[in-house]
Amino acid sequence: MFCTSLRRRQAFAGALQQLIETPGLRLREYDLGTHDLAIPINPSAKGTTRQLRVILLSNADTNEDMLPEILTRIERFTALTGGVDLAIVFLLSSPETSASSVTTGMAGLTGYTALQAALFARPHPPILPVVTLAALPPLLLRHAAALAQPIRACKRTATPFELLQLCTAASAEQGQAMDQHTAYRITDIFPNVPAVARALSNFREVAVATESGSPILTLPGIVTQKSDSAKLRELRDTVGEVEFANLVDFWAEEWVVN
Repeated sequence: MFCTSLRRRQAFAGALQQLIETPGLRLREYDLGTHDLAIPINPSAKGTTRQLRVILLSNADTNEDMLPEILTRIERFTALTGGVDLAIVFLLSSPETSASSVTTGMAGLTGYTALQAALFARPHPPILPVVTLAALPPLLLRHAAALAQPIRACKRTATPFELLQLCTAASAEQGQAMDQHTAYRITDIFPNVPAVARALSNFREVAVATESGSPILTLPGIVTQKSDSAKLRELRDTVGEVEFANLVDFWAEEWVVN
């Protein structure tokens, strides 16, 4: 379907015959109100009523007088489905001008950029640029076909926090992940996993001062920064000797995972 109002819009009136005659579109005229085009998505599928709803815009719609009204229209348009199966098509050429194609193209790019800038912080459908009216039907068919494709489920990947819970000898030897309390304490002390790896990989010796009753971390030579030494002391005091030893052992050697 195409909206009756397109007949009164000089920039797009020339595309109506193509929209009516193009196989796969063959749009009929209706008063759509909120949008300019409504194209069936995967019409051959049984029981589907999905439609690609489209707003058509050109450089003339982005001048200072028109832009506030257009932004309001886009806001209402987006609210129809929350942005699902919606698109904005922006015509870069301006058939109403008699200037050279280069000048006309630059004007269209200027309007396209102005629209993107105005919508930067607002939710909106994708904006599809089209160079000429002749390229409009193929663009609509391609976009509708792309929306008809089944969405592939994204393969889940481990988060950095989940990887951190495996960075312990208990996990490597016995398959026991680090408890969440220990993992949270590590993230409180170190900014990321590489920082943990660097500090624990450089660890060499732990000495306990029995006289004072306070554990002391001794790092002979210049093997790590002083800040890492302080962080390791804090970590050991927090998680305990056993868990701390498992952390050190994990980073002390390479582990083979089957």
